[in-house]
Amino acid sequence: MKENVLYYIWLQHVLGFGSAKIRTVLRFYKTPEDFYRTSIGEKRMLGCFTKSELNAFEKFSLENCQSVIDRCERLHYNIITLANPQYPQRLKEIYNPPCVLYCQGELPDIDNNLCIAVVGTRTATQEGARTAFSFAAGLTQAGAVVVSGGAVGIDSASHRGALQAGGTTLCVLGCGINYRYLPENAPMRSLITKQGALVSEYPPDTPPIARNFPMRNRIISGLCNGVVVIEAGEKSGSLITADLALEQGKDVFAVPGSITSTVTSGSNNLIKQGAKAVTCCKDILEEYMDTDALPPEDFFKKVQASAYKPADTVKDTAQREHRHKMSPGHLPGDISDDARTLFAALSEIPVHTDALIQKTGLPAGRVLPALTQLELLGLVKPCSGRRYSK
Repeated sequence: MKENVLYYIWLQHVLGFGSAKIRTVLRFYKTPEDFYRTSIGEKRMLGCFTKSELNAFEKFSLENCQSVIDRCERLHYNIITLANPQYPQRLKEIYNPPCVLYCQGELPDIDNNLCIAVVGTRTATQEGARTAFSFAAGLTQAGAVVVSGGAVGIDSASHRGALQAGGTTLCVLGCGINYRYLPENAPMRSLITKQGALVSEYPPDTPPIARNFPMRNRIISGLCNGVVVIEAGEKSGSLITADLALEQGKDVFAVPGSITSTVTSGSNNLIKQGAKAVTCCKDILEEYMDTDALPPEDFFKKVQASAYKPADTVKDTAQREHRHKMSPGHLPGDISDDARTLFAALSEIPVHTDALIQKTGLPAGRVLPALTQLELLGLVKPCSGRRYSK
């Protein structure tokens, strides 16, 4: 099996990430190893490779690929190739499926579960973040898997909503899963590996390069039944995900926003172009009521269980105005004990999450959900460098 993995990694590197020629090669040759062992003359006769690709066939060594495998073994990452039974059939069906997926955590049964991507702008408004959180929480309560890209803004709110609801979420990265992309989101990514998985087609230590992210978006949409866009400007990368979803024959949903706001101009345009307007997760779930992904007999019960609502804006504003005066004993009655403990440990001076863990004695895995709960109530605010303050 390791030998097969070796040649799949080689093929992905020599042809490039996202190359549709990988599918062409595997139509002509039973395995990547068979292709590797052909002469350069035979490869040239196929007539579909560029000069740089032909050079790469001869120059890119298997030793480089073996070092990737060794690195993954040391880090306990899974390598899932197109030939692996774990590879989602749904993803195989796109035009240019990734030859190899690197995974930390447990990849859920994508093909037999409803999977919805929740995406949007990195510069989300508070209302947009609350909406993404509540959609993701509701979808996972109904049994769906929430997929997003791990960025700040809508992506992070989506992952946190799924985590807070105890659901499953996948984070598809545009860099290697071992790269410290957005260090402030490191605790969130750690939680995702326990309630889902981090996924990337790039080797573990690959840095984030701008061109990787649009390429990554085809995987987000390819894994899913549908994509919901929450807050996207006219040039938002999430619109690329929506376009790819349409090309792949997936459903596209969009949350309508203000007609005067630039942050929702792109998502509003999607609705004009035929995306289904949605205002709650029930609107999405109803689309799959009669499908195998969401069994009809459980549907209405699951929809009722998924009734996560965005917090009331007026109430949030009042809470933010008084948060500095509040004591743990005066917090909302339904707030968790962990959240109360953290609130008592915070002040107006930003505190690093590691310091909060040390000060409160709470396990790291319980700190992020509690901070998220406080943040959504407007009782704390995130600061740069994984710090929080009242």
